Amino acid sequence: MRNGSLFTSPSMTTPEDAAAWVERFQRADEMAEGGAPLSLDGAMELLRREQAANGVRPASVDFTEQKFAKLCVAWASTTYLHRIGAPQVQTYMAKRREQGVAGQTIHHEVALLKRLFVVARRNRRLLASPFDDGAVRMPKVRNKRYDHMTREQIETVLQRIRTAAEREPAWAWQADVVEFLFLTGLRRAELARLRVDDVDPFKGTVAVRAKVDDLQVLHLAERTKAIASRLIAAADKTGHLIPSDVADPRKAEHARANTITHLIARWKDRLGLKLHGAAHVLRHSFGTELVKVPGLPFALAQRGMRHRTPAMTMRYFHESADEMRAVAEAVASGEAFATSATPPAKAAKGKRRAPRAKDANAG
Repeated sequence: MRNGSLFTSPSMTTPEDAAAWVERFQRADEMAEGGAPLSLDGAMELLRREQAANGVRPASVDFTEQKFAKLCVAWASTTYLHRIGAPQVQTYMAKRREQGVAGQTIHHEVALLKRLFVVARRNRRLLASPFDDGAVRMPKVRNKRYDHMTREQIETVLQRIRTAAEREPAWAWQADVVEFLFLTGLRRAELARLRVDDVDPFKGTVAVRAKVDDLQVLHLAERTKAIASRLIAAADKTGHLIPSDVADPRKAEHARANTITHLIARWKDRLGLKLHGAAHVLRHSFGTELVKVPGLPFALAQRGMRHRTPAMTMRYFHESADEMRAVAEAVASGEAFATSATPPAKAAKGKRRAPRAKDANAG
C-alpha cells in the first residue's frame, strides 16, 4: 500500500529487499516527467525516434514493431516499465516456451524489452532495469553455422537450374539471382534493396546500402557484369532488381526479401540439397572461397565481406582435415619456417661510412 493505492510486487526473501524495491519504485516515479512514470508505449516511442534519427531501414523498423506487439500481449502498452521486474520477465520466457515458440524468437522479444529499458535509462526516465547484475539471463540460442558449397557444387547447381530453364524460360532469371548472390556475396536484404541506379554494369560497381544509411561500393567481376545487365533489364516499374507487387514501400522491401528466400529454398528442395539456411548459404560460400585466395591479406578479405569486426570474417575459415595435416607436416619438416628463418635485411638509410680498419698495435 502506498499513497492509498495497492501495488503488487515480486516475492521478496527479506524485509530489506522489499524496502529496496519500494524505494526504487518511488524514485522511478520522482524521476519521471510530470509525475507520470514511463510506460512500455512511451519507451517504444523513444526508440522510434532514435530509429528515425539513425535512418534505420523500414524492414528493420517493422521487425521491431512485430516484436513489440508480442510484448504487448503479455503486458498492456500502458504498463509502467518499473513494474516489470526479473520475475515477470522470467515468467514471460517460460510461458513463451510452453507455447512452443522457438528460442530465437524469444531471444528477439526479450532483447527488445531489454533495449526499451536501455532507451529509458539513456533518456533519464528510469533508474534500474531487471537486466542489471545478471538478474535476467537472455535465452540461450544454439547458433548453427551456415553451410557452404564449394565452387564446383555451385557450378553444378547453376547448370541444373539453367538446364531446367530450357523448359521454363522464367527460371533463367532465378538462375541469375542465385549466381549474382554467389559472385557478389550480397546479403538477402541488400539485394532486395538494390535499384537500377545502384548498379553500373559498365564500370562494374554496385552501391550497397546496409541496415542504416551506410553506402558501400562493391566491385564486380567481368562475369558478373553480364548478369547485372540482365537483372537490370528485368527490373520492376519501381526500379528494383527484385520485382514486387506490394504497393506499400515499407512492406515491399520485406516482400522482395521473402521472394529471394523462397526462390532459393524451392531450388534447394528440388535439387535435394541438405543445407542449413537458404540465401545466406550463397554469401557463406562466397566468403569461404574468398578467404582461400592465395596471398589475400586478411584485412582485404574482411573488406570484401563488408564485416565490421575480424571475428565475423573468421567464421568463414573452414579448415579441412587434409589442410590441418599439411600444416602439421610443414611444422614437423621445418618448411613452415623456411621463409622466416632469415630476417629480411633492413633498408639502408642514406650513405653509411665504411668502417675503419683496426690498428694491429691497438690494445
